[in-house]
Amino acid sequence: LDHAKPEVAELLLGLGAKHDVWSASAHGRLDVLRELLEEDPSLVNAPGGDGQRPLHVAKNAEVAEFLIDRGADLEQKDVDHEGTPAQYQINNSEVLRVLMDRGAKPDVFIAAVTNDVTTLRRLLKEDPDAAVVSIGKAPFTTVKSNGGHIYGYNLGFGKTPHLVAAEHGSAEVLQELERVSPAIHSLLAAAWVGDEATVRRLKGAEIGSEYENAIAMAAQHGRTEAVRLLLEAGFDPLAKGMDSGTALHVACWFGYTKIVRLLVPKVPLDLPDANHGSPPLGWTCHGAQWCRNAKGDYVAVVETLLAAGANPNAPANSEGTPMLKQAGDREDVKAVLRRVM
Repeated sequence: LDHAKPEVAELLLGLGAKHDVWSASAHGRLDVLRELLEEDPSLVNAPGGDGQRPLHVAKNAEVAEFLIDRGADLEQKDVDHEGTPAQYQINNSEVLRVLMDRGAKPDVFIAAVTNDVTTLRRLLKEDPDAAVVSIGKAPFTTVKSNGGHIYGYNLGFGKTPHLVAAEHGSAEVLQELERVSPAIHSLLAAAWVGDEATVRRLKGAEIGSEYENAIAMAAQHGRTEAVRLLLEAGFDPLAKGMDSGTALHVACWFGYTKIVRLLVPKVPLDLPDANHGSPPLGWTCHGAQWCRNAKGDYVAVVETLLAAGANPNAPANSEGTPMLKQAGDREDVKAVLRRVM
């Protein structure tokens, strides 16, 4: 109930479901939350789904203030994604502001989202390496769980403070980060937001092995212009990204047609990934069935690959699965494949 959409929650409540402290917090039902905590004050820090406390899911400032006044722990991490309430609420500016005002500990990504350059400078003084961290690597990864840090889901795996600041228009923070970081970070941030002039100015910056997969990451996040600019800047389109796939494999899995069209001339269409032995067309069929990205157009991707010479009769993976079987119940995708088989 706590993760249900409002209309679904109302339906469930109408059918007899009852609020608990987590759903009451998530749906802003302060009246119910107050009643539940009066009955059992210990519930204010009780673990719910994924080990989240009520403060992790607080809908608005009023609920957050109430929970903190009742003793909610500002630094308690959940179990599955090992995030604090502030890290969970990083995209809820209203609640995040309350948490910061009430003493929650900030980190470099919170500074990047809120354009808090004063906090950023303090964090960098304490740890200069904070400028070049990335989501999915220490300290923004999980230690006791394989669930992945919460920032991977609400900001994006692989992102750096530079990328997050650029996305959120946090100009002062981005300027400070650029002042203390290698030029490659500025180039990547500029590409991420389509700043072609800056990318051209910084072209030639040392890429380094840590960021050679930048095109694959841009493809994963659907950043078409970033893919184009990074190609022009000399990044390797064959570098491995998500699940050992190239940027083309990744774009195919998410169904990003425009990115696929940029990459088709750059990547061999029969190139298998290292983990599954699957070519880009195989990733497309698998993504159509299992990813089902609402922003993707898998039919258009299949048509693009076939027009470029992809083999629909090739196995979809190292186990020899036929492309048609790999596409599962996606009859629209299978219809395109059958036309050329």
